[in-house]
Amino acid sequence: MVTIQNYVRAGSLEEAYELNQKRTSLILGGMLWTKMQNRRIQTAIDLCDLGLDRIEENEEEFSIGCMTTLRQLEQHEGLNSYTNGAVSESVRSIVGVQFRNLATVGGSMFGRFGFSDVLTCFLTLDTW
Repeated sequence: MVTIQNYVRAGSLEEAYELNQKRTSLILGGMLWTKMQNRRIQTAIDLCDLGLDRIEENEEEFSIGCMTTLRQLEQHEGLNSYTNGAVSESVRSIVGVQFRNLATVGGSMFGRFGFSDVLTCFLTLDTW
């Protein structure tokens, strides 16, 4: 079970960064893997107010926020057209739609899970 002492909705990236400097702090995402741990979190940092849940597209690039859900990746027409469906295919078999509606790109990347098809897909693209 996860126990959270303090919950903070960060007002800026700078605030989230400062709060996250302590080892007892944790940035929250979908929490799909974190909630299965037995852990005490002093300060839980929520990024939901920072607009990081979007996929922005322009003539030169796609910008994908860390709070973007895997379902958003799966359904984004521009991104899937550009990758010939590779991004959609990389998430299609991940558990189910309900899970993909909660799981985030940031959690999939930061966790560096060996089973992450999302991470593998982005490694093949010119990403940073």
